[in-house]
Amino acid sequence: MNKTLVAFGDSCTYGHGLKDCIAPDGVNPGKSPSEMAWPTELAYNFAPTNSEEIPYANLGIPGASNKEIWNKIMNTKLDHNNIVVIGWSLYNRTCVINKHGVDQIGIWQDTKPAKSYFKHLYDDYDMHNDFYLRANHIKQYLDQKEIENYHWRLETTMSEQVPKWNEVRFIDFDYHNLKNKYPLAQDNLHPGEEAHKKIAESLFQHIKGTRSSVG
Repeated sequence: MNKTLVAFGDSCTYGHGLKDCIAPDGVNPGKSPSEMAWPTELAYNFAPTNSEEIPYANLGIPGASNKEIWNKIMNTKLDHNNIVVIGWSLYNRTCVINKHGVDQIGIWQDTKPAKSYFKHLYDDYDMHNDFYLRANHIKQYLDQKEIENYHWRLETTMSEQVPKWNEVRFIDFDYHNLKNKYPLAQDNLHPGEEAHKKIAESLFQHIKGTRSSVG
């Protein structure tokens, strides 16, 4: 397999909380993605026999909304030599994209913009539709470029409100149950090392089953 794995997502993809990806305060993420997060583990699964791993890039963003993940993908140079795997985030977060960068808005934030957004603008149904809109746009965008792409999501409740026009086949597994089945990361919030390995295994088995060959 002469391809480079490129992973997009939020803090789970980034590896927030793993021992090589946590700030001295024990809460915030490290300055670079974890080498033990699921993208690294998936790269190992793809590796030919006796090889360490295939080339990969972990482009996860701590705290990212689906809107920010969409924005990151659209502004990343990708081609047919890539295999893209996207870990879509929780739907109850958003962001403001401006010319200087991205301002995150999350339910965990105790800021005036976040409080105002969730009090006056947020709606579950609207955010579900926004998620499916972005996921479908990315799939069509990557398909048109003939870039192999796979999608999974943290928020399983999204499967209860699938629009009729959705064409994305998500790799569905119970992320939250899997995360809590194993010891959590050092921040006691994000998935630990064993859970990341299981996530990678679930992704690999699905991808392997949809391709003519892997490795």
